[in-house]
Amino acid sequence: IIGRPQGKGLPALGKLYYDAQDLLDLIEGASFEFARLAEQTPTDQTLPTALVSGDFYVRWDEFANDKLVRRLNQCGVRVFMEPITLFSEYLVEMRSREVFGFPTAPVVNTLQKTGMTHMRRIAYQRARLHNAWLADCEIGPALDQAKDVFDRYPEGEAPVSIASTLHHWRAGNCDGVVMAGPWGCPAALITEGLLRHQRDIPILFIYADGSPIPQRQISSFAHRLKRALPATA
Repeated sequence: IIGRPQGKGLPALGKLYYDAQDLLDLIEGASFEFARLAEQTPTDQTLPTALVSGDFYVRWDEFANDKLVRRLNQCGVRVFMEPITLFSEYLVEMRSREVFGFPTAPVVNTLQKTGMTHMRRIAYQRARLHNAWLADCEIGPALDQAKDVFDRYPEGEAPVSIASTLHHWRAGNCDGVVMAGPWGCPAALITEGLLRHQRDIPILFIYADGSPIPQRQISSFAHRLKRALPATA
């Protein structure tokens, strides 16, 4: 879908619409197949859910994070990932020219923000047709709700990770958080420095430096989440 020729003018707008529909169909199909996996592996236990946040390169790349998500799954933890689009929406929300060069003029900026937000909402609606547990986040309200912990400045990934973590935890969307970042990254260190004080949130801080992540770290975190779940009859 991404590799299709774009074209120009009105035909390009029509193509954009059909590409979006194909993308949404792809998301819904993936959601259906993912739900089938749960049906094929029934369990009598309630699975804890973890949010994976932090640097978007590290958290998404299996090589960088040493197959973090798969290893959490193997320990019986259900995972949902903070989407890269949340950082893009944050840059538009802050009218920042950093990284992607999004428009900052009031009218064009508003149109960009509205379009991005609308597309994300629709995508999550389609994904939740078969996975109702999948949680979403609105970056503007999340930043406002996190004012008791940090200011919006300086701009960068730290405010996004902190706001996302606090939003999902307070909304009851997750039982714990994994914060993945590159070794020595200032944004990751700021995030840890502020979230360390949130004693009620189980958080595993992981720094990728090319070394394997010890299995005991992941297993210990998974055990902590499971132990905190309410007992089932």
